[in-house]
Amino acid sequence: MFELSFALHNASAAPPRPIYRCIHPASSPSTLLTMSASEAALLYAASTHNLPLLRRLLKTTSAQTQDPTTLSTPLHAAVSSLSPTSPPSTLSTASETIKLLLSNGAIWNDLNAAGETPGCIAWKNGASECYELLVDAGVRAEMLLGRMAGWGVLDSDDEEEEGEGEEKEPKDADVNTDRYLSAPLTYDAEKLVDEDANGVMMAWETGIMQRSVEELLPPAAKGMRVLNVGFGMGIVDAAFQARLDGGKHVIVEAHPDVLAKMEKDGWMQKPGVAVLQGRWQEALAPLLETGEVFDAIYFDTFAEEYSSLKTFFSEFVIALLAEGGRFSFFHGLGADRRVSWDVYTRVVELDLLDAGLDTTWIDVEIDVGDEEWKGVRRRYWDVGGCIDCRFVGLLGRWGNSAFERSPNRKRVFFPAFSKRLVALDGWIRKTSTTLFIHDFQSLKVGYPLEWSHKAEHPEHNLNHHN
Repeated sequence: MFELSFALHNASAAPPRPIYRCIHPASSPSTLLTMSASEAALLYAASTHNLPLLRRLLKTTSAQTQDPTTLSTPLHAAVSSLSPTSPPSTLSTASETIKLLLSNGAIWNDLNAAGETPGCIAWKNGASECYELLVDAGVRAEMLLGRMAGWGVLDSDDEEEEGEGEEKEPKDADVNTDRYLSAPLTYDAEKLVDEDANGVMMAWETGIMQRSVEELLPPAAKGMRVLNVGFGMGIVDAAFQARLDGGKHVIVEAHPDVLAKMEKDGWMQKPGVAVLQGRWQEALAPLLETGEVFDAIYFDTFAEEYSSLKTFFSEFVIALLAEGGRFSFFHGLGADRRVSWDVYTRVVELDLLDAGLDTTWIDVEIDVGDEEWKGVRRRYWDVGGCIDCRFVGLLGRWGNSAFERSPNRKRVFFPAFSKRLVALDGWIRKTSTTLFIHDFQSLKVGYPLEWSHKAEHPEHNLNHHN
């Protein structure tokens, strides 16, 4: 129950004092929660899209204010009342409200008590324009954090301090590469899980992987060369085998239990198949040295962070992919929440562009019911899609850096490119959204970049477990 006692037009006239009272229903005995008049007024102004009042309140009140019971922020409040039938005038003022809050430090992915971000609510309410604003805010924040981490500006202590005083999502049991590779796995007909029942791969992914292979290889891929990193249940490799006519099929796999299953199922003896045992970082090094290239590359590992995928396509793919070849990976980054998945879709597209890869997205409709998640610790997928990247070499120009192709080893070199900040001189645009990045060096982008950002960074585990 709530008691709210103040006059809105005087909300910012007096010094803030705790007069917003909430008796938390879960508390026993009841706990009195308080917030200041200006904080309560800020949430109300955001919910009603009262821009003049909001501008006044933001001079003295944080845009990261949260309702003490629902944990809703002004961004949550701004989108909660919207629907697909909201009049254009309401949607317009809601969009301006979101821009104003973001420019004053509101956090794009703050969670309320129901575990929803403002973007989750905007998506659910069909407020597409507001949703896109929140996705773009997430992209800017993630790109900036990624660049700062790359420069060593942020260390682990900084990232822990970020969002200080805020409740963070409870983390699952730590899943990292060392632990995963040393722990036993369990196979059945529908899934492959680790010792904590985390889904490593599941049979429902078959449609996505088959569609990916259809984009990577023609129907009768005579004499073509294929590289897959991460065997798992063998879904994508079986699809490759069904389309290959001769040629070469290289598989990289590190887990002992998966390798034993591959041996049992005869993969080690298949004509044209070569299995490289060990982590891809070490297993692929000899191929880089010999200059071997592939017509199709697929990547689907488990218990690795986004930085590993980025290293793979920015340092390995550009060296291992034949001219005109294609690269794809299982895009499960943030896939347990639509807004996070959309943010990382655009982040990875910009990073792929940075590596010289042009990106085409292909939606794959899938229907995953509750029954299919039985025996799995956490539902890691709530969206459908795959990624197909066509290798195009260098796009645009990287400052004054030139590029050259080695005549002997079909590789593209990007001198001094890996530590450069500006992806392309001038503007980077995306036709379906607003401006992403402009002049990163001076940190200007439509409205100010958010330095405050809740820790849901794209350092997510790959292979859909984020």
